[in-house]
Amino acid sequence: MGKSIRWRLQFWYGLILAGTVGGFAALLYFEIRSSRLQEVDKDLSAAANYLDVFLRTAPRHELVEEGARRPPPDASPPEGPPPDGPFPDGSRPFRQPDPFGVKGGKWADHAPPGPKGLGPRMKGFGPGSGPPGEKDRPPPRPDGPPVPLRTRQQFLDQLSPPGWASVESPSSDRYFAIWRNDGSVLKSAGTTDGITRDVVGEPGYYSITRDRGSMREVVMRGPGDTLILVGRSTVRMTADLRAFAWQLAGTGVLVLMVGLVGGWVISSRIVRPIRQITETAAGISAASLSGRIETAAVENELADLAGVLNAMFARLEGAFARQAQFTADASHELRTPLAVIKSNAELALSRPRESEEYRRTIEACRKAADRMTGIVDGLLLLARADNGRLDSRTEAIDLGEIVDETVGLLTAMAGEKGVRISADIDTVQLPGDAEALGRLVSNLLVNAVLYNRPGGSVSVSLRAARGSVVLTVADSGCGISEEDQSHIFERFFRVDRARSRASGGTGLGLAICRSIVDAHGGVIGFTSQVNEGTTFKVRLPLSRQGVSAIAEEN
Repeated sequence: MGKSIRWRLQFWYGLILAGTVGGFAALLYFEIRSSRLQEVDKDLSAAANYLDVFLRTAPRHELVEEGARRPPPDASPPEGPPPDGPFPDGSRPFRQPDPFGVKGGKWADHAPPGPKGLGPRMKGFGPGSGPPGEKDRPPPRPDGPPVPLRTRQQFLDQLSPPGWASVESPSSDRYFAIWRNDGSVLKSAGTTDGITRDVVGEPGYYSITRDRGSMREVVMRGPGDTLILVGRSTVRMTADLRAFAWQLAGTGVLVLMVGLVGGWVISSRIVRPIRQITETAAGISAASLSGRIETAAVENELADLAGVLNAMFARLEGAFARQAQFTADASHELRTPLAVIKSNAELALSRPRESEEYRRTIEACRKAADRMTGIVDGLLLLARADNGRLDSRTEAIDLGEIVDETVGLLTAMAGEKGVRISADIDTVQLPGDAEALGRLVSNLLVNAVLYNRPGGSVSVSLRAARGSVVLTVADSGCGISEEDQSHIFERFFRVDRARSRASGGTGLGLAICRSIVDAHGGVIGFTSQVNEGTTFKVRLPLSRQGVSAIAEEN
């Protein structure tokens, strides 16, 4: 199972799907979490900025130290400029400064200074601005009555971010605190027990956003060296995110299961044609080689494989058929000389004979043995060719010398048949097996003589051209019919069986010729017309580099 294609496909498909679903779920979770934190930070920053702006409406001394007591409720505001010191009861006046910094207004000159280069802190405030409860108050007139005082309690009651009215509720998850420069609390709301200025620490910059346990906080420097802390509990948000994470996990598992089921179905469809191919191939044996794979029932890629296998099965079937035919032909060819030897031996032993009769009997046995030797030699040469070992003895040879020598040896035999041999031979050097090439030339010339008519002719030529050598053997014999031309190079095939047997042919000559030519990287072909003759043409490379050139041309 560990090597099963189906299980490996399922494993990798599931792994990729799990990684994709898990990665998407994680990305979505962190995006949602980041968005929620950004919303919280935006809310806290807005609240801290509001408190910072609101504190800038207070006199500086309120932000620096805390007065002992407030003025009595029925006390009237004094005329003229504010006193330098506190009231007799120890409290200090707390008045709304002139929104426009108008010098003619009461105590307008005592508006707290703003940041460097911006003039008085409240300069630029107009109608509709200022803390809650005073947005609709019209600006004072220079010749009008003095701006009314705002008590400390009114100031502290108004000192709260908008929308945070429920911050004092026990169920609220928000809180804020403001400390003076001496560490005393100006105001705090919400769950701020145990939080002091020292615990909060000083922000390194104007403001910082941080996590403190399960709290998300914004710490900001306020006017007058005050410190503003605005925070919110993230317990509820964390619980919501945890529930969302479980939903994502459940959805991811569901998607993964559906994907795995779909992957199993897809892998089954992929493997099914492979199983069909396997079953068909398993059913093919030496006894039944006609089975083929149905290419229409498989996919395109597997159809190509099925086509290749079908072609291989066809070649295998043809090879088995040729092997069976070859075995039958070889047995038949060997049985004839063996029968001759056996019958002559039995005849010689049947009764005493004269020496001349024994001589004729032994001569018949010798001829039968020579025929059998020729068959065996041919079979051995073809076996070497089939194994690719035919040209194992490669050396530089003179093919012209081999052709000339063969023509000389066969001239006498051609004369007995009334056939004339003419030769036009060039001296050509090429690498090859001298014995095998000699047999090639001999087989072609012997066939040209044996299948010629009396008074016929055989012409032999050897020419070098374009990196190769061309050997041509033409005769004026009986020719080869069209139906026999496609079988001429098959083993044990004879055009005229009776004539071949009479001449001692084995039917292996041309098959051996093609094997020798193939082993040397050449090509062999012929043209023939009945009753006009046959021309065989062999082309061999002059070097190993010429083999590819011949292969490309053919």
